[in-house]
Order: sequence, then structure tokens, then C-alpha cells
Amino acid sequence: YLWFTTFDGLVRFDGVRFTVYNRRNSPELPGNRFMSLYEDGAGDLWATMESGQVVRRRNGRFEVFDERHGLSSGPFRRFLDDGQRGVAVGWVRHQRDIPELYHEFWVGRARFDGERFVALPERHMVLDPPIAVDDAWWYAFGPSTIDEFWFDAGLIGEIHRFDAEGRLHRLREGHGLP
Repeated sequence: YLWFTTFDGLVRFDGVRFTVYNRRNSPELPGNRFMSLYEDGAGDLWATMESGQVVRRRNGRFEVFDERHGLSSGPFRRFLDDGQRGVAVGWVRHQRDIPELYHEFWVGRARFDGERFVALPERHMVLDPPIAVDDAWWYAFGPSTIDEFWFDAGLIGEIHRFDAEGRLHRLREGHGLP
């Protein structure tokens, strides 16, 4: 199947028809506005919601995770590979020095242990020089793991990678980007 997030539900395409899963046909869902998707090593489908909850689809049923399951409040931007065929969520808090100029931020992470999400220490990152981008940048995690983060800074033609030691790598046209 191909799965898509929309602001009116999760959509599955089977090669012939589209099926929409939302509050109308899946009342266990807390809303219809989905942000991102991830399939873990067990084949479970995970989705983040604009409202901040995380939803898992397992064996055709939806289950909602929120603060009662160890998640902090606030929207989760992306899923992360936890390195153990499981799932983790990641989010970014940032300090805006001047409008649209980012200098320092913190990446938060929480790993799912089978029943609840367990928070890991936040990673503090400093951008020197600061980067001028809009808020869409924060939605653009790339193929990140629990210890290495990729961000798209497409407005300035760069991709940024923070490695496991917290070092920033700026990838530009000279690195093969168009």
C-alpha cells in the first residue's frame, strides 16, 4: 500500500482505489489532521497529528498515544529510527534571535519502549553563523536516526546534518546538491 497524510485523514492507496481513514469511519482517531508517517520494523504504521498526539495502526486498529504515554505536549514533527526496529519521535524547540534568524535550538527525542514513550536528553545545537529560514524548515527532517538529524534548509540551498557528536555539516551545491 501507499499511505499519505492529509488534513482530512490518513489515505491508503491499494493500486486501484483510495481509502480515507478519519473520524467519520474511525472514531478512535482524535482528529483528521495528520502530519507525518513512519513504518517500524514490525510493520506498524505510526502517524503524528497536528494536535500533538501520535497514532499507531496495528493489525487494522488505531491506538492513540499522548501525555499519558510519556509524550510531552506539543506537536511532534517527525519519526526517528531508534536503531532497534522500533520508533522514536523527534521535535525541535528553537530560540529566535531576530525574525526568521535561527541561532540555537534543542532537539528533543522520545523512544517507544513497547508501552510508552521514554524521553531522552535534549540535544542542544548552535548554528554559527545563524541561518535565515522560515518555519517550514523545522518540518523537514530527513532520514534521521535517534542520534543523527538531517534538516532541509531549501530556502538557502543547503541540507544540514548534525552528527551523533553534535557537529554541524552543511551540504551545498559543491557536495552534489543541484
